[in-house]
Amino acid sequence: MMPAKNALFCILAALIWGTAFSAQKVGGDVMGPLLFNGTRSILGFLALIPLAALSLQRRKKSEEAGKVPALALRKNLLGGAACGLVLFAASTTQQLGIVTENVGKAGFLTAMYIIIVPVMDLIVHRRSSARVWVSVLLCLLGLYFLSFSGAAGFSAGDGLLVVCAVMFSLHIMVIDHFTGADTDPVLLSCVQFLTCGILGMASAALTEGISFGSFIFLV
Repeated sequence: MMPAKNALFCILAALIWGTAFSAQKVGGDVMGPLLFNGTRSILGFLALIPLAALSLQRRKKSEEAGKVPALALRKNLLGGAACGLVLFAASTTQQLGIVTENVGKAGFLTAMYIIIVPVMDLIVHRRSSARVWVSVLLCLLGLYFLSFSGAAGFSAGDGLLVVCAVMFSLHIMVIDHFTGADTDPVLLSCVQFLTCGILGMASAALTEGISFGSFIFLV
């Protein structure tokens, strides 16, 4: 069973992430999806730098006391870059989809990763659970009522958001693969956002162009 503290952090992350959909919708009205995601990823990277420095300082003391193994720097950098690459794909498809769909629908379709992750785990580890399949059925019913039952049917935006959910599922699996006693989660996140930010800004410069007027509007 998940410790209460870990469960609380997961709930807090879901709350913060869920409330961001409205901001993403507004941001999508004034700048392209690549520029928007590149900008917020770079801001995330800058915000995490002091936290990463503090985390590494505390970890060094724990290493000297023999409480944790030595930090695997190469694993942290490689893992952060891999997470950033998948996050770039996930956030880009999400932002493209959210521009054409309402926030509630986008939130539901993105949240399908909640069920896709255990299904992926089932494929990898050959484990099955009745709860997984019940949850899959409920999500499919929700997908039907939101996307297929209306006159408009399943739109291109819906498809992008489903792809986004798959990418976020893969993102979680990649994080799980690289996370361990020899990794620092804050450093991993720092490298992840830097990678995602560089990919986003470079792609935006090549395809969308970078307008400082968009930044002024958001501020």
